Amino acid sequence: MNTPRPRALRLLSLLGSLAFAGGLQAATVVIDDFNYGSFLNDQTYWTRTASSGDNAFITPVGTAVLRSRMTQAEHTSNPSNPQFSVLVSNASDQRFNFFTNSYTVSVNEITLSAANLDLNQSFFRISLSSTNTRQFSADDAITMRLRYNNDGLGGLLLFGYKMNQTGADAEVRIGADTASQSLNSINFTGTIQNAGFTLETVSFTGTVANVSYSIFLTTSAQTYTASGFMLIDQAAWGNGTGFAALALESRRNSNAGYNLSGDSDAQATVGSVTYTVIPEPSSFAALAGLGMLGAAVTRRRRA
Repeated sequence: MNTPRPRALRLLSLLGSLAFAGGLQAATVVIDDFNYGSFLNDQTYWTRTASSGDNAFITPVGTAVLRSRMTQAEHTSNPSNPQFSVLVSNASDQRFNFFTNSYTVSVNEITLSAANLDLNQSFFRISLSSTNTRQFSADDAITMRLRYNNDGLGGLLLFGYKMNQTGADAEVRIGADTASQSLNSINFTGTIQNAGFTLETVSFTGTVANVSYSIFLTTSAQTYTASGFMLIDQAAWGNGTGFAALALESRRNSNAGYNLSGDSDAQATVGSVTYTVIPEPSSFAALAGLGMLGAAVTRRRRA
């Protein structure tokens, strides 16, 4: 005859099963599902920091639309002017302090399109900036850039960072000698669906952090991943606090790919943005130990 186990033992056993079944996943928070009427009047998370060509964001319920539009008149008056539209979190946010927090940012339901413009000139960036500006304007930034090949059969992902380089691309790593190199790149096939990255500081030497990163991209063809490390000086990051702002940007560079007639438009849409805290290793160790204890107690009672 089976004797009911005391409640405490049942709890220990449950924790044990969760620990060994991968049940210690942190909750995912939806930062924004864009389910509101207007960025200008009912903002819940984002500030519009810049747009060019088209001054308005189009905001269907549940979707953010970023347009980098150039009219024929703008092309005539300033043919080298880059076009972009950007959303940035309302302030540098303590949640995005990767020097103290480990987390994943995922941007979901991404679509990219271009009108009267080559596809490979329609860029989308996901970035963390040390100030409340687009990554290109911030002194320091970590960023992922996505674009399609002009044949539409796949594209390129670039991931990198910059330090103390206002106006420099953040898809390259800038050294003291100003030499640059790609930090990571992925050639992908299929159409873009979701993309994001995980950041975790694993060690410090003085103020310089060894930051572990993992990047991921899901397309209609497959999921791509890559990982590595980058050295970032917290003292040189913005005001040294490590806080960052999350920015989403659609951009086209000057008039590359423009056919010189009519208006042109590079557009990115986003369905939602999520943020997932990664538990500290000590938390896993403690819960795993508790789980082992529960399993051991259960075995003893059964014996």
